[in-house]
Amino acid sequence: MANTVRPLHEIIFDHLTRLEDEAGPLATALGTPLRCSEAGMCVRTMSFRALGHKPAALDLSSMVNFFVGHKVHEAVQEAIVEYDSEWVAEQDVDFPEPWHGMISGHADLWHPGIRACVEIKTVGAAAFDIACGIARDFRHKPKPPEGPKDNHLLQGAMNGLGLGAEWVVILYVSKEPVSVGKAARLDLSESDRVMAEWWIPMADVHEMAVRELDRLHDALPYITGSPFRVVPEVVDKGRVMEIKPGTSWHCDYCDYKGECIGENR
Repeated sequence: MANTVRPLHEIIFDHLTRLEDEAGPLATALGTPLRCSEAGMCVRTMSFRALGHKPAALDLSSMVNFFVGHKVHEAVQEAIVEYDSEWVAEQDVDFPEPWHGMISGHADLWHPGIRACVEIKTVGAAAFDIACGIARDFRHKPKPPEGPKDNHLLQGAMNGLGLGAEWVVILYVSKEPVSVGKAARLDLSESDRVMAEWWIPMADVHEMAVRELDRLHDALPYITGSPFRVVPEVVDKGRVMEIKPGTSWHCDYCDYKGECIGENR
C-alpha cells in the first residue's frame, strides 16, 4: 500500500502551484511599472518584472513561505481592523511628482487618525534574532538588536511618505518562536518570543525614502527599456552597491537569475 501512495509533499506542491497559477502575476497598486515592495532590490530584477519577463518557477520552500506569510498577514490585518475599524488593510499608496505614475504600493495597515503606516513581515528565526538581539544558542553572547532589515524599513518609509504618515511601524512575526525554556532564560515575554514591533517617526526615515525614490526615478528609463541596459545594483546597509550577476547572495533569491546570468556569460 505504501508504495502506491503518492508522497504528501508532491500533493502539497501541486496544490500550491495551482493556487499560484490561478492568482496570476501580482499587479502593482495603481498600474505603475514599479512597486514599493521592491524597495532596495536590484534594479535589473525590477526591469525583468516590469517588462513582463517570466520568472522562474517557485520551489516548494518558496511556495510554503509565501503561503504562510500570506496567511499571517491576513490574520494580523483581520485582528487589528476588528479591534479598531479606523485601521485600513491594503491601503493604496500613491506619490506626488516627480514620482507619480512611476511607483505605487499597498500599506499592510493604515490608520488615518494617528497617521500610522504598518508593514507586516514574517521572518525566519535568524532574521528575527538579529533584529531583536536574541541569542538562542547560549554559547554565544547576545548582540545589540539591529532592528528591521534595511529593505523592510525602506518599504515602510516609502509607503509612509506616499501616505503622509507620522509613524512607520514595522511588525515582525517569527516563523519559529523562541522556545519556552530559552525565553525564560533570556527573560522574554510571551509576545517577545514570536513578535516585535518598531514605531519609527516618519521624520527619521523621510530622507532614506526620498533617496530610494530618486534612485528609481533616475533608473526608470533603463528599467522600462531593457533589463540588460540596467546596471545591477542594490541598497545594502544604507548604501547603493553594484553587483556582478550571479555572484551576490541577492542573486540567489532573484526570480530572474537564470536569464540574467545567461545573458552575461
